[in-house]
Amino acid sequence: MTTINIKISKTPDQDLVQLSGYTIYQYPLKVRFPGLHVNNHIYKIRDTTYGVMPSGLDAMTVQDLQTGNISIIYAGTDPTQPADISTDVSLVLSSGTSQQ
Repeated sequence: MTTINIKISKTPDQDLVQLSGYTIYQYPLKVRFPGLHVNNHIYKIRDTTYGVMPSGLDAMTVQDLQTGNISIIYAGTDPTQPADISTDVSLVLSSGTSQQ
């Protein structure tokens, strides 16, 4: 019988919380911040979409250089972005969206 040992390295949850709860709202750019330092890990910004989607969707793709994992980090509603507010209002007023 052959035994296969696979080592799975995951990006720490604490890093993902910081990236999605704080870092994304700084709108870091690939050019200015080639490496983000978060809790002793370095993340390379692979791509960003800030202010290009009509819906106001902002996101960045980062790679954890220690694990090689790639994560997409989405920004929630940013009250300083008119497109975000407009999208949220249209979702609330839409009859196709279930209300909470």
